Amino acid sequence: MDALQVLRISVGLDPTWGPASPKNLIAADFNRDGSVNALDALSILQVAVGQPTAVRPEWVFIDSDADLSGITRTDVSYDTGANVVAVDGVIATDMTSILLGNLEAP
Repeated sequence: MDALQVLRISVGLDPTWGPASPKNLIAADFNRDGSVNALDALSILQVAVGQPTAVRPEWVFIDSDADLSGITRTDVSYDTGANVVAVDGVIATDMTSILLGNLEAP
């Protein structure tokens, strides 16, 4: 189903649940080349059926305060990492984790 959703996005259609969020577009750019296209869908399908592929699923971590509003299917650019705050020996961070290739409905 993830491959189908990515294929729909790659041709300009919405996923079956409605418009893709920036987080969905990040997850859809499976090969991290900066755009959602049929190669992403193919790689996801290859992983799903156990065929060899150069791209494997991976987690990306994005600061929860990051501005993702400029992400589109043709421009998937974002910075990974998160700010870590340490105060009096207490470490805190707030981040979003995305598994590339795993599109989830909102």
